[in-house]
Amino acid sequence: EAYEPVATPEKFPTSAKDVELKFTRIGKEFSGYWREPGGEWKLVGKFTGNYPETVQAGIIACNTAEPITVEFAYVKLLPVK
Repeated sequence: EAYEPVATPEKFPTSAKDVELKFTRIGKEFSGYWREPGGEWKLVGKFTGNYPETVQAGIIACNTAEPITVEFAYVKLLPVK
């Protein structure tokens, strides 16, 4: 499918150097969240995708305005409880 951003940085401003990300999938609905370390999770957005029950997924950082440096650490994949 085509890339379409769920949100933009302008919608979720922060001066934090580090943030935590969480992505969930329930059925066909995918949701993304973020928070400053130890803070409350904030919903970034949701979308519905017609993907099979098993799908390969990954995390990317994308900025079309200028180069950025990003590091992902402590990535965990967990089943929904």
